[in-house]
Amino acid sequence: MLSGVIIGLTHWFLSPLTTSVFLLGSGQIIALANAEKIRDTGDAILWQDLLYAVPNFSGNLGTVWQYIGLSGMLVGAMAAGALLLTKAMEKRYLKRSFPIGVGYSAAMLLFYLPATADYLRDVAADMGKFRENAKNFAGNLYTHSFARFLHSATLKPAEFQSTGGNPALFANLSARLKVAAPAADASPAPDIFVILNESQFNPSQIAGCMPKQDCSMALYEDGRNSVLRGPLKVHTHGWGTWNAEFTLMTGVPHFWFGDSGFYSAYTTAPRIQMGLAKHLGSLGYRTIGIYPTQKGMLNAAQAYRRYGIQEFHGAEDLDLSWDWCNIPDRLMYEKLLEKYQLAREEDTRPIFMVMLTVFNHGPHGQRCMDQQLADALGSDTSPQVAKLKDYLHRSKAADLASAEFRSEILALPRRTLLLFAGDHQPSFEGLASSYPRQMHRLMPVSDTLLFTNYHFFANYEGSTSMHAGGRYHELDISFLASTLLELAALPLGRLFQPNIQLRELCGGRLDSCSTAIVDSYKSNLMQVGFYQ
Repeated sequence: MLSGVIIGLTHWFLSPLTTSVFLLGSGQIIALANAEKIRDTGDAILWQDLLYAVPNFSGNLGTVWQYIGLSGMLVGAMAAGALLLTKAMEKRYLKRSFPIGVGYSAAMLLFYLPATADYLRDVAADMGKFRENAKNFAGNLYTHSFARFLHSATLKPAEFQSTGGNPALFANLSARLKVAAPAADASPAPDIFVILNESQFNPSQIAGCMPKQDCSMALYEDGRNSVLRGPLKVHTHGWGTWNAEFTLMTGVPHFWFGDSGFYSAYTTAPRIQMGLAKHLGSLGYRTIGIYPTQKGMLNAAQAYRRYGIQEFHGAEDLDLSWDWCNIPDRLMYEKLLEKYQLAREEDTRPIFMVMLTVFNHGPHGQRCMDQQLADALGSDTSPQVAKLKDYLHRSKAADLASAEFRSEILALPRRTLLLFAGDHQPSFEGLASSYPRQMHRLMPVSDTLLFTNYHFFANYEGSTSMHAGGRYHELDISFLASTLLELAALPLGRLFQPNIQLRELCGGRLDSCSTAIVDSYKSNLMQVGFYQ
C-alpha cells in the first residue's frame, strides 16, 4: 500500500518502472523478513536490528544464511536481476509522456491511497500508545510492525535505570549477613569453563513428556563431580542469547537499562567497566572465548572485549560451517579442548574459557531435523509433536557430548570448575506455551517459559553457603558469576561481592527482591563505577 503511494508521487522525477519494481520488491522482501522474524522469535523487525546487521554485514552473513538459505539468496539475486533488466529496458524503450504520467499517478493513488490512509491512522494510534506507556511497545505483538519499527528508531541510548536509591540501605542489610568473601586458598586457582547451552532446558519440565528416557538428561541430574545445580531463572524466551551473555558476564539484567537495554551487545556493553572475565584477568587468568558463529555476529567480539575476554575465536577462526545444522555440540567441545590444550602448553597461568553452543537453536521440526527421525515421524505428525521430538533428539546429542567433555576435562590433574547453563528456552516457533509444564514450584504460566537449568561440576572439594539450601536451589542468572567465583574460592571484587550479598538477601531470586533493596543495590553499582 505505502509503496504504491510513494511510486505514484515520485515517478515524475524518478524512472517509473524501475522505481515501481524497486519499491514493491523491497516492500515484499521486508514483509517476508518481518514475517520470518516473527515466526522464529515472536517479535517484528526493529530499527536496532538494522544497527546490528548493517554496519558489520559481513560478520552477520552466517546469521542471515540461517534464515534465508540458498533459496532466499536466489530470490534476492533474481530480484536484483529483474531490477537491472527493468532499468535497461526503460532507458531504451520508455519515453516520458505527460498524459501517461498523470494517468499513472492517478491510478496508483486512487488504488492505494484510501487503504494507506487507514493504515497510517492505525500506525499513528499505535505510536500514541507507545508514547503513553513503554510497556505497550516492549513485547507487545498486537500492533502494526511498521509502528514498532518507527518507534524503535526513537528509543534513547541505553542508560542505567536507577531511581537514586540510598546505597546505605543495601550496605546496612549486607552487613548483617553472615556472608564473607571466600577464604584464601593455598591451592592453585582452578581452571574455569563456562558453557552457555543454546535453547537448553530440562525437557522433564514438560508435563507428560514420554518416554521418560527421552526426556531426562544426565546434565541435570546428580552425578560424579556434581557440586550445585537447579532451576535457572533467565530473562528472555525464544531468543536474546546476547542478553544471557551480558547478564552472565556482569551479573546485571539487561532490562535495568530500559527498552534499549534489550540490545545490550551494542547499547550497554561498550560502557561496561567491570565484568567476570575482566575480574578474572586481574587475578592472573588467561581469558578465552569460543564462539559457534562469526565473531562479528551481533557485535559479539566487541562486547566480549568489554567483559574482559583477551582472546576471542569465532567460526572463521575455528573452521566452522556457517550452517548451524552442521555445528553439533560435540564439535564445539572438540574446538574448546583444542584451544585449551594449546593454551595449556603455552601458559602456566590459570585459564578461564567461555563457550556457546548453537546446535539446538530453532526452528525445530524443520531444516536441522535428523532425517531418520523425520522419516520415523512421517508427514502426518503434528507440528507440536515434531518440534518436541526434534528438540529431544538434539538435546540427547548435546547431553552425550557434554558428558564426554566432562569426563575428559575433569580427569585432568589440574583443579577444574565447570558451569553449564541454558541461555533461554526455545520458542518452538510460537508453540512453546502449548506444552503443559510441571515445575519445581507453583508459578504463573508465563514464568514457566523463563526457566532453564544450571549445573556446577568440580574435581576438587568445594562448598557454598547456598549448598545447604538444597540441590534444587533456584537461582537467577544474575547470580551465576558470583556463585562461580565463590565455588572457585576466588576474591569477589567490587562487582561480585555486592552481587553475592544481593543473592543472599533475595534468596537467589531477583524477582523476589523489594524495590527498595534493588534500587539501593543499583546505586551501589554506580558508586563503584560499573557503568559509564
